[in-house]
Amino acid sequence: MVKIVEITQSSDTVTCDKNGEATIQFNVNNLTPSVLRVGAKIILKDPSKQSWFTLEGKSEKMLNVNATDQFSVKVAAKGVEGVCKVQLLVFNVENADEEYTESEVVAVNVPKIDAPPTPPPNGFPKWIIWVLVGLFIAGLLGVIAYLATRDNGESQTFARIPDVIGKPFEQAKEDLEDMGFDKIETETQFDASKAKDTVLEQMPDAGSKEDTSNTEITLILANSEMTMPDVKDMTFQGAKERLLAKGFNKINKDPKFDLLKPAGTVLDQSPAAESNVNSNETEVTLTIADAGQEVPDLVGKSLADALQKLQAIGLGVGVVSSKPDKTKIQDTILIQKPVANKAVEKGAVVALTVVNPGKTSPVPTRVATKCANAVQGKIAWDYKKNKRWAASNVKRLCKGAENSIEPASCFNRVMHGRINWGGSTRWQWGNVLDLCEGSKNSTATISCFQKLIKRRVSWKTAISKCS
Repeated sequence: MVKIVEITQSSDTVTCDKNGEATIQFNVNNLTPSVLRVGAKIILKDPSKQSWFTLEGKSEKMLNVNATDQFSVKVAAKGVEGVCKVQLLVFNVENADEEYTESEVVAVNVPKIDAPPTPPPNGFPKWIIWVLVGLFIAGLLGVIAYLATRDNGESQTFARIPDVIGKPFEQAKEDLEDMGFDKIETETQFDASKAKDTVLEQMPDAGSKEDTSNTEITLILANSEMTMPDVKDMTFQGAKERLLAKGFNKINKDPKFDLLKPAGTVLDQSPAAESNVNSNETEVTLTIADAGQEVPDLVGKSLADALQKLQAIGLGVGVVSSKPDKTKIQDTILIQKPVANKAVEKGAVVALTVVNPGKTSPVPTRVATKCANAVQGKIAWDYKKNKRWAASNVKRLCKGAENSIEPASCFNRVMHGRINWGGSTRWQWGNVLDLCEGSKNSTATISCFQKLIKRRVSWKTAISKCS
């Protein structure tokens, strides 16, 4: 689905008048950069009530760029008490299967309508009416006498019904039973915006005074269980919009190196399509095709510069071998594999051959400080298990705490200990470096960050306050 318009309405609830009639106005705004010919269709949760609703005026309209127009839905509820859920589907007439937008759900309430009494026909004997009135009065006096003389233990108890809308069912049930209402019935209604079993409506209304022993309370509970849509092969943005429209608001992105599909294409999804899920509570992970990282040209650069450049773009250093060459400066890069400009998976390693007369040797890992010794070769700086750090990044992490392992401990716990930054537990290594740089107490640094995230402070602000 491609969202082509923005649909708004003045209210999410419409109540019919005494004749069971109402009108719903939907405002439709063109979001595309071109003129649209759009059509409208009424969608109902209960198809049996299709006859209640009709579109007023034209069912197709032309919308200029950024223009807004209206569709009106006429309600004629046929005098039947109840609630019906309705949506407006607006679609591009030229591509209705892929380009459409659904409005928010509007609840149409039809109140109970008491029919007026039928007057007696002309010439009806008045004495019969007086007899009926007399019988009614006699019956009423009998009821009053009964109520006045019956056992006090059977007297009615009245209480006001508490407001339980918005509460979980178990809490609502407890509140009602505390007031003496123990006859509770439930119904469900799809609502992806609320947690499962949240009370959406209650009948009778809150605040009304009712007989606790005889009143039956009906609670309408939210149910957001649905079939998981298939979003494979869609763009990430298109898949995200479709999932959000279905009520999924926990969407994670998991990049995967793949040159066979265009970058940003959904390769896989979890949960799988067609599985039964609760849209309000389900966390969706989309595996997205990633074009990888282009290998930079390192030939002719120094080994130190090459190491820093590779780490800055998320690549690691593989085997470093040496080769004699009297025409080049020592540690100058002679050969690199993969070659420059080739796309590789982020986190991949590049093998280097440098000018260094003598035997093949790995990149030196011995360092002078306690902090650096705890980092270099021991903690992976990315999620590809690369443990070779650029010397400048080790120096930055340990700055001011060179003789402590706390910066190293902080980096390891945040990067690999599933610390959530507010959107995921997978971090950009540079952000972890910002948080843990020079940490004197890793536990205090991490605790400070987590507390601010729980208060809905942005991760950037939390890092700056806790580092």
